[in-house]
Amino acid sequence: MRKSLITLIGYLLILVVAFVSCSKEEKAKKLVIEHYRLSLHDFSSFEPVQWFSLDTLMSTPYLSDSLYRAKYDEAELLLIDYQETAEDLKSIVDEIEIYTGLSSFSYKIRNLREEARALMNKANKEEEQIDILKALFDSIERNFIPEYIGHKLSLKYRAKTLGGNYKLSSNTFFFDKKITQITEVLSDDDEL
Repeated sequence: MRKSLITLIGYLLILVVAFVSCSKEEKAKKLVIEHYRLSLHDFSSFEPVQWFSLDTLMSTPYLSDSLYRAKYDEAELLLIDYQETAEDLKSIVDEIEIYTGLSSFSYKIRNLREEARALMNKANKEEEQIDILKALFDSIERNFIPEYIGHKLSLKYRAKTLGGNYKLSSNTFFFDKKITQITEVLSDDDEL
């Protein structure tokens, strides 16, 4: 009994030393394989096709600053509005060109010009808001100090689906700083 206990402790020490002495990339790969062992329908069909290198993750203003994130999302919507305004303005200008020179459509041209002025005013206001947001982003980015937040590792693999067919997929795994656990998994099916 004592001999088997000592043997077991010996094996455990060897495993601990082996895991501790592993490179960061090897630790990450072991965690990924264990993830697939637990989550795939048929783990025996799992074939890594391409491992990408382990990358260090640094914080970004978007991830770290709630004001930046809120204003960035606002800026995206504002840019969409600005693009729509520009498209509307272009179609009005095109319409004005069609009616120019036709005296019977002078009222139509007048209405289109008024509409174009209103759209120009709207576009100018949107552009001013965009400039203000750009200045805010520049200020935050200038003063932002990135921090080390963990690692990521991507993998392309092939495995059987529930239907028995092989499917080529890719996932990106995010790890804590010490690579002791997977914190998030993004698959190629997820929207970024």
